[in-house]
Amino acid sequence: MSNLKSLEKILENRCIWNHKTMFPAHEAEIGLPDCGICRVIWERVNGYEHVAASPQDPGSQNKYLLPTGTDMRVLKDIFFGDEEVEHKFSIKKYQYANLNGAEGWLHLWKPIGHEIDELVKREGE
Repeated sequence: MSNLKSLEKILENRCIWNHKTMFPAHEAEIGLPDCGICRVIWERVNGYEHVAASPQDPGSQNKYLLPTGTDMRVLKDIFFGDEEVEHKFSIKKYQYANLNGAEGWLHLWKPIGHEIDELVKREGE
C-alpha cells in the first residue's frame, strides 16, 4: 500500500507551485522555511516512495546548501501522512560526483508496503 499523499492533496498546499509531470515523477517549486525556494521531485519508484528537494539558489542570499531539519519536517507534512516513517539516506560520493549537483539534494525514502526495520538486516538475528 502506498502512503505518499495523493497528487491532489499535495498540490493543495500553497507552498508548491509550477507543478510538472515528468512520468513517472513530478516536479515543482516549493517554499521551505530555511532554504527558501527549492526544486522538489517526488515519485514512486522501485518499491519506494521518494521525495527530493534542493535549494534553487544556494548562492549569496541562501546560507543553506541543503534543506534543514525544519525543512525536512515541512516536506514530511506535505508529502507523507502523520503516522508515516520515512528515512533520509545519503549516497556514496562516487554515485553523485557526475550528477550535476546531486550533493545539494535532500532525499526522503519510504518503502512501499513495508516498514524500514522489516528490510534492514539486524545484527545478531
